[in-house]
Amino acid sequence: MPLRFGIEVIQPPSTQPRMRPSLKGAVSAFRRTIGIGQSRPDAPLDVALDAYGKGDFPTALRLLRPLADQGVAAAQHVVGVLYQKGKGVPANSAEALRWFRLAAANGNAEAQYSLARLYGSGNGVARDDAEAARWYRLAAEAGNGEARCALGAALYHGQGVRKDAAGAAHAYRQAADAGVPAAQFALGAMLLAGDGIPKDRSEGVKLIAKAAEAGNADAQFALATLHDEGDGVARDPSAAAEWYRKAAAQGHLQAQFNLGLMYENGEGVDEDPAEAAHWYRMAANRGDTDAQDSLARLYERGSGVPQDYLLAHMWYNLAASQGDDDAQHARERIASDMTRAEVLQARRMARDWRPDR
Repeated sequence: MPLRFGIEVIQPPSTQPRMRPSLKGAVSAFRRTIGIGQSRPDAPLDVALDAYGKGDFPTALRLLRPLADQGVAAAQHVVGVLYQKGKGVPANSAEALRWFRLAAANGNAEAQYSLARLYGSGNGVARDDAEAARWYRLAAEAGNGEARCALGAALYHGQGVRKDAAGAAHAYRQAADAGVPAAQFALGAMLLAGDGIPKDRSEGVKLIAKAAEAGNADAQFALATLHDEGDGVARDPSAAAEWYRKAAAQGHLQAQFNLGLMYENGEGVDEDPAEAAHWYRMAANRGDTDAQDSLARLYERGSGVPQDYLLAHMWYNLAASQGDDDAQHARERIASDMTRAEVLQARRMARDWRPDR
């Protein structure tokens, strides 16, 4: 079986980037805003952030709350993040939203980005892609790199705004220059395809490699496929396998399947059916059709796993239920070598199966 996922799937990610609001990021922004580090060691702001650093969130909240009540935007944002994550106070999405709105209205770029994410995900507020895009744009204009990346994705996919590939590339470029790996990957993908901007495969590969080195799973998968297919770089199955492994370890579904296939075929790695079964199972447990079919085949043959027609039938059945005709034929083939009781048990196993989240 050839690699199912190749160059054709390298494209900018969806509107919601994988970055998550973090207390560390919020507090770092807070320090920049108010110049922490230049005040006395016993100043309330320093004490609050020292408490945060020690995991004493109730004390941090107690000290930051008066500043937030006084309208200090950076403090309002940190308080919102504490409520969002339930640190030092019970998690309260409505209260987090209230503080994000206050800080965003006061011009805090990090809060504008956090607020945009809430609108984009519908977390604690009705989903509103247009409102998300509006706040992404405001945060981007204020220099927030992650917001520039998210705005690029919104423009590229036309989520909450009119589709604008050139505008997306511009936003991605600003974020990429600021060191945002997701934007480096997205811009690299656009350059590889000449999507909305002049094609430049050399720069595209460089940006994707930079994002991959920074740990971006999409970029790691993309770089693996480039090495696997010899597109823009020398063909190197060993390098491909290593980058698939890095992406797969972060939960990249396509990379998990491709890595399993490389282990099954012994391409770029020593042939290892047991390792192939491991990576197929990772993807199959998340509902991937081809991985389910491939794992079933290993169980049918007893390759890398003990031969088990019950599990083979179950996995074939699950793949067939998603429209895989080959899996359907394979299921019927092995059923002829099973007792009726075994077939019924395998069907129950498939019916009771639930994907990993």
